[in-house]
Amino acid sequence: MSSEHSETDISTMSESDTQVLMQLMAPDGYYTYLKIPKPASDKDEIDLVLLKKNYRKLSLKHHPDRATGHVETFRALNRAHLVLLHSKLRQQYDLLGIDLEEDH
Repeated sequence: MSSEHSETDISTMSESDTQVLMQLMAPDGYYTYLKIPKPASDKDEIDLVLLKKNYRKLSLKHHPDRATGHVETFRALNRAHLVLLHSKLRQQYDLLGIDLEEDH
């Protein structure tokens, strides 16, 4: 990797990667992009099998080692998966509609 571009340089992103990031960062974007139905209440659980299946498919598509991938898109997708997987993070996300945490 060249020292001129860091791996977090979003200026090298394709238009589709930019759109994916915008969708992930939108309110409830984690559910939308991972195609997971949002639970009706805090007590309802999400379909973890569907989450795993959809995450795997998208992570292969957006992996930075692939021609269609980019580091920032992959990181945002990983964060979405992490938040939806853990009930405490998911409750915070559901309450606000956005993810304020940046601890990857």
